[in-house]
Amino acid sequence: MSTANKIFLGSVHRNNPEQLERRCSVAVKSGMLAVTTGAFPGTFKPHDVAGANPGFRYVIKEPILGPVDYTYTVTTETAFAYIPHSGEIYQMRTVAAAYTFDQALASNGDGTLKAANGTTDIVIAYSDEAITTTAGAPFLRVKFL
Repeated sequence: MSTANKIFLGSVHRNNPEQLERRCSVAVKSGMLAVTTGAFPGTFKPHDVAGANPGFRYVIKEPILGPVDYTYTVTTETAFAYIPHSGEIYQMRTVAAAYTFDQALASNGDGTLKAANGTTDIVIAYSDEAITTTAGAPFLRVKFL
């Protein structure tokens, strides 16, 4: 598997997904599962409750003309995020593990995704490839519900 050079992996029929921009309350990396916090307009932060439903969720985007593996610094940069819709495919950060095609995924509580445990975890997406990862927070092709 080769790593794509972008986070949104949509088709040519939908090449401009909805996006949102906000400051960050903590550092966030492209490909992380994020939520907003605070009063409007709020800030981005990684989803921080393992196995829980993030509610309205975002996928942190790589910066324009920036690398796909990018970290937005706290309050000094505006971070960009995609608003994922059902059926869309993204390259997202996961915990190091073996993943099978169509494996159910849940929040790991640190902005990454993990294999859903099948009992208490809320499934938010599915793996779109079968890979084994060994490095910290590797990217995985993910399709949303």
